[in-house]
Amino acid sequence: MSQPRFVAELRSLSSEARHVVEREGRSLESSANQGDLKRDFLQLQLDQAKILKSQPLHSHPKDQDKNRYKDVIPYEHARVILDDDTYINASEIRDVPGRRSGTTGTMAPSTSSSPSPPLPPPPPYIACQGPLSNTSEVFWDMVVERGVSDIIMLTGLVENGRDKCHNYFADGSRFGKYRIRCVEHASVGGVDVRELDLETGTGRHRVRHHQLMTWPDHGVPASPEVLDSLLDVMYDGTKAGRTTLVHCSAGIGRSGVLIALAMLLERVRGALVRGQSGQSGQIQVGRKGKNEGGEDCLCSFVDIVGGMRRQRAGMVQTAAQYGFCVEAGRRLLSMLL
Repeated sequence: MSQPRFVAELRSLSSEARHVVEREGRSLESSANQGDLKRDFLQLQLDQAKILKSQPLHSHPKDQDKNRYKDVIPYEHARVILDDDTYINASEIRDVPGRRSGTTGTMAPSTSSSPSPPLPPPPPYIACQGPLSNTSEVFWDMVVERGVSDIIMLTGLVENGRDKCHNYFADGSRFGKYRIRCVEHASVGGVDVRELDLETGTGRHRVRHHQLMTWPDHGVPASPEVLDSLLDVMYDGTKAGRTTLVHCSAGIGRSGVLIALAMLLERVRGALVRGQSGQSGQIQVGRKGKNEGGEDCLCSFVDIVGGMRRQRAGMVQTAAQYGFCVEAGRRLLSMLL
C-alpha cells in the first residue's frame, strides 16, 4: 500500500523532523500503557460531566424529532446555524485547548461591550449525526451553505439490524429542492468514493462522498491503515482552508476518533512550520498534558479530545476508541521517520 500524501509533505517541512519524531516516539512508547489510558479516559468523562452542567444544549421542543438519539444533542454555542436558522444536529469543530489550562475548559459567551470581533474563519471540521429522512434536505442545505466539498461517512445505513443513517446520497433521489446524481463511483483502499452532483433548478454543487463501512459502531477499525486515505482528504482540506464534514450515526464516536487524528496531523504540521521559521516547533504526541521537560504537549490526546468535547459532547465515545487514537497516533508519527 502506498504511503499517504501527508507523509511526504510533513517529512519535507523540516530537516529536524527525524530527530524530533524519534525523541517523541520514545516518550509516547513509555507513556501509553493501558492503566494510564484508562485513567485519562476516566478523567475526560469526569470533565465532560462538568462541562454539560455549564454549557446549554439545544433543547427546543420543536426540534426533538430531528435528533437521531435523544442523548446526543449539540451545544448551543457550537451548533451549525444555517442561513434560515433551521436546526440540524451538527457541530463546528475547531482545535481548541482541552485541559491544558488546568480547567475543564468551558466556553462561555463573551460579555465584553467592545465592538464585535471579526467573524472566525470556517471551521476545519463539522461533526454531524447520520441524516434522518426528515433532515436530509437540511443536511444538503448545510453542505451547500458551508461550501463543503468532501463528506466522510463512517457508518453503514443499517448495522446489526438497526437503522444508522438514511440513504441521503442515493443516485436519482430527491430531497426537497435537491436532486442527487452520482456521476462517478469507485472503491479505493476499502473506501467507497462517489462524485455527487446536487442539482437544483438554479444551479449545481459538486461534492465528494467517502464511505467507510468496516468500522463497527462503538468499536475501532481493524487497523489504523484503513483511515489513511480519509486523513489525506482532511489534511488537504484543512491546509486549503476548506471544511470537511464527518459523520457516523451519532456523530461523536467514530467521527471523534477520525477528527482527533486529523487534528494531530495539523498540530504536527504547525509545529514543523514554526520550526522552519525559527520558532518553537517541538512535537509531543501522547497521553499527558506535559512532556518530560514540564512543557505543554502540542499533541496530547487528553488535550485534543478534551477540546473537541467542549464543542460536541461525547467525542471519542469509548475507552477503546481513545486507546485506538493513541495507537494510531504512534503509527502516524513513526511514518515520518
